[in-house]
Amino acid sequence: MGEAQVRLALGDGSTDDDPAFVAMGFERLAEGAHTQTVLDRGKGYALQVVCVGTTSVKITGTGLKPSSAACDGTIVSQRITNAPADFTLNVRATGGGNPSGSIGWRLNRLSN
Repeated sequence: MGEAQVRLALGDGSTDDDPAFVAMGFERLAEGAHTQTVLDRGKGYALQVVCVGTTSVKITGTGLKPSSAACDGTIVSQRITNAPADFTLNVRATGGGNPSGSIGWRLNRLSN
């Protein structure tokens, strides 16, 4: 449920089309997204998270303000200023039960 919508929202992740591209991932909503990415310390990055499914998600990570997002296909963006060398991202479904759907995330470098 929703993986095609998530992929369409975030793009294909090709550096040929977008030289600012750093990393991206797609996961099942029930499993959540948990990743660690090496960044250039002190640089700026843009994080985009999108979720399509039956619940909402909580977004936390190194250098991020914790936030929540509905799983309605809307892209949620945050800037990472003064990035850490090791960036950790966690996106977890909120509420109980067995949520269905997909989560996607994308990191791009900002022009500094």
